[in-house]
Amino acid sequence: MKHLISVLPILFIFSFARAQDISKTTNVFNEEGKLQMLIVYNPACHCRTYTEFYPDGKVYAKRTFIVTDKGEFIDGEDLTYHPDGSIKIYKLWKNAFPEGRAYSTFENGKTEYEEFYKDKLKVGTWRYFNEAGELTKEKLYDGTHNAWNSKKDSYTLKTYKGGKLNFTETFTAGSLTKSDRKEATITLVHNPVSNISDGKKLFDLKCKACHSMDKDGYGPALKDVALRRTNSWLFQMIVDGNKLLASGDKEAVLLFEKYGGKKHLSNENLTKQQVQSIIDYLKKPQ
Repeated sequence: MKHLISVLPILFIFSFARAQDISKTTNVFNEEGKLQMLIVYNPACHCRTYTEFYPDGKVYAKRTFIVTDKGEFIDGEDLTYHPDGSIKIYKLWKNAFPEGRAYSTFENGKTEYEEFYKDKLKVGTWRYFNEAGELTKEKLYDGTHNAWNSKKDSYTLKTYKGGKLNFTETFTAGSLTKSDRKEATITLVHNPVSNISDGKKLFDLKCKACHSMDKDGYGPALKDVALRRTNSWLFQMIVDGNKLLASGDKEAVLLFEKYGGKKHLSNENLTKQQVQSIIDYLKKPQ
């Protein structure tokens, strides 16, 4: 992997940032000598802006962090762009907490999803669409029980098919408690991922939001990553890349420093067999 990514970082402690002049403008180049990231410190707001670039020089992402004595926390607009310059992902942060409407779009310009935050909570109706613009599901939050970063939400899920409501399910503290699915048998599970063993399905659920195989996105392209990293290293990175970083692993530290201190999401809820199935999928020719 070329760098480590976190979808929703709160606080970043940059050892490499502290080692350099806080007011210095830093250019990060890729192996081909092309500008990959521009880091600019603004004394007016005591903040540092990170701008990432596509290989052709177009802006890929831009986000700003407030600088403190202990590190940095994200604040303001968090933007990721499609290659044509249109917004791919938008999120607004206020003092390290998401606020207001966040959304993502497909390359054709249609909305992929929209979600809402208020007072550090998930609120309102979150909607998800396919590339044709059809509503596929909704999550209905009441705004009282779901912290913005909670992994055990209580909400009503409505799933649509062909533009029509297909079924409704209720989740309480992360567990499915009620469903009107038409199937003869419904299995209520605490972790919806727990019964999945297929590596590609797990990759799509847990990794695809940040990684693709053939091109860098919010995370690095993963084609042939199994040839560049050992099975043990990949296993540790998937389960908890932050622990690997804390151990002083040379590759993890280099990636952390090179790509602005972005952290990898933890997948400690996956079984050993599930993690290995993801690795086995990465080993297959793509």
